[in-house]
Amino acid sequence: MHLIKYKFANGTTIEIEVTDKLYNIHLELLQQEKRNHWKETRRHSSLHYFMENRNT
Repeated sequence: MHLIKYKFANGTTIEIEVTDKLYNIHLELLQQEKRNHWKETRRHSSLHYFMENRNT
């Protein structure tokens, strides 16, 4: 059994005990979310980034 920490919108957190199968699905979803975030930030640069680096 594994523990997953869940944070609610109001700031409270709870740890939920889940089976190994559900925990592996949870880890896979987290990894997928990281990949999607990396893909989006790689393709789009913020104006703030360009303003900081325009003098170099």
